[in-house]
Amino acid sequence: HRSSALLSPKFARSFWCGDQLVTWDSHDGIQSVLYALFSANIMGHNIIHSDVGGYTMMYLKKVGITLVDYHRSEELLLRWMELSAFSDMIYRSHPGNIPSLSYQVYSNDKTVAHFVKFSNIFKALKPYKLKLMDDAYKYGTPIVRHLYF
Repeated sequence: HRSSALLSPKFARSFWCGDQLVTWDSHDGIQSVLYALFSANIMGHNIIHSDVGGYTMMYLKKVGITLVDYHRSEELLLRWMELSAFSDMIYRSHPGNIPSLSYQVYSNDKTVAHFVKFSNIFKALKPYKLKLMDDAYKYGTPIVRHLYF
């Protein structure tokens, strides 16, 4: 993630994973959020989140040929809602840099219902997440934990 450096937790309490591509990949898509969460938490950057659905979209067409087409699919948005509800400390969507290219939380009844459902799950997890944040503050334990922890 790019929102901080090693000593940043001394000066700030919450961080964000950066502007992920609206893709499924591990280079800068939804999978990279997992790497960022695990890595950041092990370094003490405990209150961290990604933009639900990612952010960076691209579309480039030259001479009738599509060269680059990164847009957020409905499926990616739905899965990102689920990931963020359980893993993030802040549940925040973002329309992205080219909103008209991609599905949004408000695009249709299905996306709205899914966002409401996982917002409620995020809210229901509040006592659990507050306990994890308290432990992180007191003992330095990561909130999002590797399997070996």
